[in-house]
Amino acid sequence: MTRGRAWCILPGMLQLRSNPPDRSLRIAPPADAAARQIALRAKVSGAGAGLALLALAGGAHAQIIDWDLGFSVDGSYDDNLLRLSDSEDPDPDESRADFIHEYGLGGEIGLNVSRQRLFLSGGATIRRHVNNTQLNTTPFAFNGGWEWRVYRCEGELTGLLREVTSEIDQLDDTELNTERTVAVQQTATCPLGSEFSVGLNSSYLETTNSLETEDNDDRQRFSIDGFLGYEVADLMSVEIGTSYQSTEF
Repeated sequence: MTRGRAWCILPGMLQLRSNPPDRSLRIAPPADAAARQIALRAKVSGAGAGLALLALAGGAHAQIIDWDLGFSVDGSYDDNLLRLSDSEDPDPDESRADFIHEYGLGGEIGLNVSRQRLFLSGGATIRRHVNNTQLNTTPFAFNGGWEWRVYRCEGELTGLLREVTSEIDQLDDTELNTERTVAVQQTATCPLGSEFSVGLNSSYLETTNSLETEDNDDRQRFSIDGFLGYEVADLMSVEIGTSYQSTEF
């Protein structure tokens, strides 16, 4: 599927624009509704900021590292992990009840150099089952990028790598589907004088699934858009732009 679009944004109109990938990590444990659980959780986190590595002439510029790191341990017991009815029996290599233990590590680190910033964030969860080992997974998500500023122009280049598995309630059987996502996105804006500005944004996303039954959800998407903006102080702004998007399934 290929699609093109042109737009003109006037004051008072709703402006929609794509955002960079979220750098926060959110990997949730399987949904366990309609089953009794006993859970125990512990989390530890630490943060550091303002670590100066190198001060240049006059102290006007410095390389600074800031970081945030977290570790979690999660244990839970589920008396009907496979969501079987009372009349159903699990397969010989499966168990109705199970104990799940998880170990997660995640964080973010940033390097600030003058007006530039490099960052990397993400984390992974080791999820293990005592009985149903076929459901063991290690989901992860990482992204990083460069927030840049050159003269009066600024923008961001980001990349994302994420791998997640099906949740228990989404399975037709106990064969897991793994979805992998790779994405790259860039944004750039430059002022032209005091009233005009130009911008260019583009993105690429590819999603693949490990199960053939789920390959209908495989897709590739590319988009690019540019705009010319005009603004008079805080009184009025006008933006004219065009965009192109292509999606393959």
